[in-house]
Order: sequence, then structure tokens, then C-alpha cells
Amino acid sequence: MEKTSKISFVLIYVWLGAFSAITYLELFLGASKNFDINKYWAHNIMICFLINILIFNLVKKKLTLIVISAAAFIWSTISHFVLQLHGSALCASLFKNFKTAVTVIDNYNLTIDLRVLLIALIFIINLAVVILFPKKHIETYSEGKLYMLPKLLFLAFFVAYACLSYKIANNNMSWAPFFIIEQRGYCSYLITDSIYCVNHFSKPDGYNVKLVPVNVEGFDDNVSDTNPDIIVILNEAFSDITKYSDVQTDKDPLDELNSIENLNMGYCLVPNAGGGTNTSEYELLTSNSTALLSVGAPFNYINFEKHNDSVVSYLEKNNYSTYAFHCFSKENYNRKIAYPAMGFDHVYLGPDQYEYHNKNGNRDWLDEDNYKDIIRVYNETSDNPKFMYLLTYQNHGGYEQNPPEMDTIHSLGEYEVSNDIIDEYESSLALSAHAFKELTDYFSAVERPVIICMVGDHTFSYSTQLGQENVSAQEKDINDRTVPYLVWSNYQIDTKMFTDYSSMIDLIPSVLYSAGIELDDYYKQILDLHENMPGRSTVGQYVGTDGNINDIWEHPEIEDKWNKYLYAEYHRLTNK
Repeated sequence: MEKTSKISFVLIYVWLGAFSAITYLELFLGASKNFDINKYWAHNIMICFLINILIFNLVKKKLTLIVISAAAFIWSTISHFVLQLHGSALCASLFKNFKTAVTVIDNYNLTIDLRVLLIALIFIINLAVVILFPKKHIETYSEGKLYMLPKLLFLAFFVAYACLSYKIANNNMSWAPFFIIEQRGYCSYLITDSIYCVNHFSKPDGYNVKLVPVNVEGFDDNVSDTNPDIIVILNEAFSDITKYSDVQTDKDPLDELNSIENLNMGYCLVPNAGGGTNTSEYELLTSNSTALLSVGAPFNYINFEKHNDSVVSYLEKNNYSTYAFHCFSKENYNRKIAYPAMGFDHVYLGPDQYEYHNKNGNRDWLDEDNYKDIIRVYNETSDNPKFMYLLTYQNHGGYEQNPPEMDTIHSLGEYEVSNDIIDEYESSLALSAHAFKELTDYFSAVERPVIICMVGDHTFSYSTQLGQENVSAQEKDINDRTVPYLVWSNYQIDTKMFTDYSSMIDLIPSVLYSAGIELDDYYKQILDLHENMPGRSTVGQYVGTDGNINDIWEHPEIEDKWNKYLYAEYHRLTNK
């Protein structure tokens, strides 16, 4: 009997080990577009193994593993679609954005592809592993009173490994956690994300408050008392498809921009590829890099009443009236709480706040209509200098809402994404270019000085699926995070900060400099960074003044400047 018990004990743990390895494979397939096996796979399988052992020892039934396997299949399948549409795998922080996901998903046509079929196949194999395991070994294991010492040792090991897993995950928060999946594995990422739900800000390596720059010199040469009205537009999915793909079209959808006088155009690096509106919004308004944050949805969990440093509070100290506009649901990304907490005096959220609402076929909320409402509010309000911020909706996916005959731009050739999707997206961009020209035409006749800045929040949601020949993987990754930015004014301004490349956190300080508004140390430090490394990603690369891509840590002087900026940001966020 004792020999049988020993055999059952060993077989149970081998069985659970095989089940855990298959379960992790199933989860990973839904969480990553690539399939690279590295040394951290064993670590992630061990996490699954320990959790499964713990649960199984509490219940000791096959049904437990069947439920776990089914849950893993459902999770992995949902994660696959979230990854395709949102650009990141399913995780705890995204559940805070559940309402947004539900409203957005209706606009997409989800298709069962090979990856989903593979996930289903792995699920079936895992079910077979569970069902075919002899029941007698489970009964023997359940009845056995031996091996209490091994079970106690396992419990101690479980606690120790949980602490190790926390340390590994917590050390991953220096840059962008979404990249942890391929580097350290999906289970490690889920732990990291859960930590981030509690700990929003990661202390940069080597931080000491004494290293935070103070009394930053320069950038005082343009200060004036002009106090222009400033309009900042974060345009949904506004991008230049030729920047990150080989797509060619019969007409340039952005061509109308070339006819606008006094327009400065360049490219801006955003935090994420093909998605991540709220991270771009956070960087734009706060000038804080998401390198120290979870790249999920900052508005969902940051208390802006406590962490209130932003362009909104800064301009209010300069006697500006501040306005925020977004025509879609006020529930999305918790904006109904975040905008007022950031200090906006007037908030226009949700469809009932807008007088103009037309459609482009089935595509909702035209940029042109949003601009009409901005103009309406602009003319109805006081003569104080104004800061007006608008997040648009027009170019949001999906891109199969209109019949092909409505498209005004047509792609030439065949690509990794269907021509119908590309054509509808590009046709929508042409409407954005036309609407922006009409907006500048209107404000060119306004007597007060006005500066308008527009930038895309991220690239086309299919950008990472589109190929680009003769481009390295590093260049493609940067290009997939690159969108146009536009700065226009109805009077002469200093444009030296509007370089070929910029970063999202640089745009507001650059606009404030051109507006002649005095800058604090934090904004000055960003502009100092901008002069040396204008286009920066949150994962350690930057586009230099020569247009070449470099790694930050390969150049000690550049790395030192970047680290000092991170120290300043951390101090700004935590006051530590």
C-alpha cells in the first residue's frame, strides 16, 4: 500500500506539471504575437504549477483542473482579441476599462484565425491530459496520510517562490510592462500589472532627491505677455500610413494639409503602437512619461486631485480658462472624474453636450462637427485667454463600417490587411485633414492670437500587421509608434522647438515656449532633453537630431540626461 501511495504521489505531481506546462502555453499563445522560448518559461510554468498544486490539494478532484483549463481557454481567447484590437494582452488593469472595451468592440468584426484554432487545440489536449489520468491515483493520493512533511515543505517553497516572483515582476517596471510578456513571460507580466494597480509609480534606478535638477537654465528668451489662446487636439488614430508600411494609395489623404499657411509639421513618438489612447492622453496633458507608469489606463487609477501637475493647472496659474471636450461616452477611461480632477474649469463630455453630430456613412462623430462645437464654445465664453483640449473620435476603428463605394482613397496593390480596411481608414484621414484646414481658416480671421496643436494618439490599429521592406525590427517598432504632429498659429511665433521629431511629453512645453509663457524647471528640463533626443520611446530608444535611432544606454551623456528627467518626474509625482 505504501509503495502504491508513493507512486500515486509522484504521478500526481508529474501530471500536474504537464497540465501546468500546457496551460501556460495556452495562456501565452493568447498574450503574445511572437513565440520565443527563453529561460523564463520555466519560471512561468513553475508559477502555474504551484498555483495548480495549491488548488488541487484543497479540492482533490479532476473537475478542478477541467474548470482551470476551461478558464484558461476563455482567458486566452479573449486576450488574443484584446491584443489584436487594443495592442496589449488581457490583464487586471484592463478590467477597469471594461465599459470602454464593450462599447468599442461593437465596431470590429472579430474573426477566428489560426491562433484561436491553435489555442482551442491546446485546450483539447489539456482536457485529454486531465480526463485520461487514472482516477485511482487521485483516490489514493486523497486518502493517503503520509507525506505530510513534503506537503509542508511544498507550502514553504510556495511562499518563498511567491516572494521571488514578486521580486522578478517588481524589477520589470522600469520601462513599459507590456514588453515583459516576451522578455519575462505572461505570468510574470500579470503579477507586474497587479502590482501596478496598487503601486502606480516605479522609482527609477539610482534615484536620490538630491539628483533632481533645480534652477534649470535657458528657455527664457521667448517670454512675452501675449497669452495666446491655445487649442490642443488629440486626434484619434491620426497617422501617416506610409511611415510604418509600404502601403501606396491613389491619393495622399493628408495632402490638403500642405495648403495651410504657417503650419509646422513633424512626427511624434507615442507610448504604444496601434492603440493606447489614454496613455497618449496622459503623456500629452501631464508631460509625464509612461516609462514610470503602467501603460494600461492611467486615468482609471491615478488620483489627479493628488497628482495634479499638468498643463491644465499650469495655465490656470497663468490666468487661463480651461476647457475639455470629448464627444463619446463620459464613462470611458474614467474621464468624467479625471478631467475635473485635473482642474479643467469646463468639461464637455458625452453626446448630450454637443450641438453638431453628423456621420460619414456609418462612421460616427466627424472631426468637423467637433471643431464647430469648439468654435461655438470659444465664442460664447469670456475674454480670458483660453486653453481648449479636444479628444476626437472620427477615426476610431473598426474600418469596415461603410460600403467600399464611399471610400475616396484607394490602396494600390495587396497588403497584409485587406484593401477595404485600409481604404476606409485612409478616407477617414482625408476628412480629418480637410476639417483641420477649415479650423485654421476660421481662426486665421480671429483677432486674438491663437495657437493650434494637433497630434495623433496612436497609429492605425493594424499598423503592426503591415509589413515594411528594408527596415530593421528596431526601426519598424519605432515607426509603429510614430504619428504626425501639426502646430499652426494665426500670428508669428518662434518655431525652433517644432523639429522633425518630437515626443508626446515634449509637445506642450514646446507650444508653451512658442506662446511666450514662462516655463518652470520641469518644462525646461524636457526642452533640454528635446534638443538632444527629440523623439523618445518608453522602451529605451530615441530618434536623434540627425534622424537616426539610438539606444539611450549606449551614450552615457544621453543616458544621464534621461535619468535626471526620470528623477524629476518621480519627484513631481510622489514629492519624495
